[in-house]
Amino acid sequence: MAKNPKVCESKSYKNLNCCNKDIGISIVQPECHCLLDGRVVTNPSYVSSLNKSFWTYKLITDCNDATIPVTSFVIPICEVVRTETLTVSEKIDGCGKWTSIPYTLTKTDSIFGDAPKGFQFVKIEINDRYSKGVSVAYRLELKGNYPESTQPISINTDSTATVFDCNGGFLVPECNPQGKLSITKNVNTIIKNNQAKLEYSLEVDNIGNATLENVELSDILFLPTQLTPGKFKTVPGKLKTVINPNGEIRISGNLGKLSPGEEIIVTYTIPIAGISSPGQYIINNIASVTSEGTEASDRATATIDVVKLESNKCCNVLGNGLAEFRVTIANVGDSPNSKVSILDDLLIPTGITVRFSDFDGCNVVFAGTGEPVPINTDVTGNADIRITCDNIEIPKGGSAQKILKFKLMTSSVSGSTVIKNELEQVNLTTPDNQIFLGAGILPVEAGIRVILNLECQKPC
Repeated sequence: MAKNPKVCESKSYKNLNCCNKDIGISIVQPECHCLLDGRVVTNPSYVSSLNKSFWTYKLITDCNDATIPVTSFVIPICEVVRTETLTVSEKIDGCGKWTSIPYTLTKTDSIFGDAPKGFQFVKIEINDRYSKGVSVAYRLELKGNYPESTQPISINTDSTATVFDCNGGFLVPECNPQGKLSITKNVNTIIKNNQAKLEYSLEVDNIGNATLENVELSDILFLPTQLTPGKFKTVPGKLKTVINPNGEIRISGNLGKLSPGEEIIVTYTIPIAGISSPGQYIINNIASVTSEGTEASDRATATIDVVKLESNKCCNVLGNGLAEFRVTIANVGDSPNSKVSILDDLLIPTGITVRFSDFDGCNVVFAGTGEPVPINTDVTGNADIRITCDNIEIPKGGSAQKILKFKLMTSSVSGSTVIKNELEQVNLTTPDNQIFLGAGILPVEAGIRVILNLECQKPC
């Protein structure tokens, strides 16, 4: 079997096998290769967290005039592998990123003949992506783990097949002689219209070469008690579902038989019907499948962020006609970090002239026209001003403030009047990422009474 990846310690590259057939072309299997996350590890390797095995080869062509460019080449792999479970990636001369490329699976070919018994060919067409004087790496990414076997790799140059089989051949994935289970579990957290649901998909495969009878599935989810699950169905529908009071959900049943290379997909979507308190909730689970002589399991983790906020509006008179309105948004309980946008209204009554000095990064416009409110310019009364502040970061256990500063320039009011500031809305900036339990009772208002001077009616 392909082994768990080990970090390659040596800086210089070593090869498991290097074949040169004296036609200006070499086939190489490096001792180390790159995984999807960029780690350089032993080749081949099996990553259990992905339930995938990786096998890498290199094709090196010189620039000699007599060298004929490669048209296509084939690598033998287990005959039950399907295109749905195999990805082939290419990287030319170490430049750029690995690129997924097309390929075909075939047991026989007009140029290369028949694949070895128990194998099929992965056939890769070059299609003029490169010519000569290059080194090109190819990585096979297979669902599941396979035993290692040695087989030759063949290339096609001008409709002539050349077989590279030096040193016994190259390490390739062969079939497990018995039936062998493989399971890959995926989960997506979907938040829409402030409602959350968990979408699960289990891909159960027989990557062996014999039929498996009575494949049994068992999946156990651990839902935090603050979350209440709604009703859900499974596909296939014959599975048994048990929801326990402690948040444990058990799904089990018989999936029937699996032929070599066959796959069964199990799906279910669990809606979250109720949430008792804010917090970041992690849902862990493990699914396992068993049949006589084989078993496999996989884990999946989902996270649901639930945010609850508190809003406060107040004002301060600073002296010499200077004043400010302040809005504070604070996290409640165990609410995780979040970003919010707020909508705020400021009404300057008739007979009052003010001059703004700081909008604290917010967008401030006249409500009727949408024209920006100027800084350090007189704004006369009977003005309805709309303030929007976006992407305000509210840290876990903390709060954030926005402060609007201005100066009373003149007042022709007989008696008194009030400059009113009202916080109307608080919304999550990315509502599809978190559940929102609200920001307290809105709207919330603060006012500054103007007589012969300023008098804050709701001091900070």
